[in-house]
Amino acid sequence: GQDKQDDKTTGQDKQDDKTTGQDKQDDKTTQGNLTPRKDGSENPINLDYDLYSMGPDGDSKPNLSSKAGSDDIIRGSSGDYFGPANYY
Repeated sequence: GQDKQDDKTTGQDKQDDKTTGQDKQDDKTTQGNLTPRKDGSENPINLDYDLYSMGPDGDSKPNLSSKAGSDDIIRGSSGDYFGPANYY
């Protein structure tokens, strides 16, 4: 009976190792090389992370004053603003 319990523990350890590997993969993916969203003065609009949805034109650019970026829905001021980029 004790040996079977040990096997279960070992199986759990293997599962934990697999989870750790997944976390490493997620970290690599989220770091990426994305350009931060910027206002008309080229200042980043967030200190922590960017969140946006492409506007009706289906295109997006990091600079909010660009034609493609101005109709996006954005998160700005590190979460204090949510709305159309052209009103930010």
